Amino acid sequence: MEYAFLADKSMTGNKTPIEHVRIGFRLKEFPDTHLSIYIGPSNPHYSEGNSLEWQLARLEERQRAEDPNHPLLQTKYFRRGERKIHQWLNGWEAVSRSPDRDGFHGTHEFVMHVRGVPKDVYKPYANIQMQTGIKGNTAGAIKPTLTDEEAVAVWDRITSSIRVRPTSSAPSNANDKG
Repeated sequence: MEYAFLADKSMTGNKTPIEHVRIGFRLKEFPDTHLSIYIGPSNPHYSEGNSLEWQLARLEERQRAEDPNHPLLQTKYFRRGERKIHQWLNGWEAVSRSPDRDGFHGTHEFVMHVRGVPKDVYKPYANIQMQTGIKGNTAGAIKPTLTDEEAVAVWDRITSSIRVRPTSSAPSNANDKG
């Protein structure tokens, strides 16, 4: 990544490096599509309440209690469940399209969380999201330019290319005279 900076050593003094990487971008070919990726250390105190699956189930319970005909309960899921990307074994994704609502178009809402492995810098936590139908910073402001099938294909192509790249050499030291 041009102009990116990743520290060689942890800034906190921990023995295990801690890195947080956030990146978000719009796709040139599909300007209403936004993708964001967050990579950080895995939570050693992970519980069911931290899972995307649990959070989505609670949201649906609240919506059902609020209104059994809540518009978001009409969300169409293309996939919802476990997903593995390369060596990340404990991922879970929800790939969906929300319905049209008053004043807003339905949008593709794709999200994946990968729990990672605590203290393993090569198996970090990841939160990957993609939305369509964005104008400015408002989801649903315009009709998505991607069809359902195209959106799933773009999501799959991008997410299947993401991987942690292990290094084969020790980090360089600016003080080394070599």
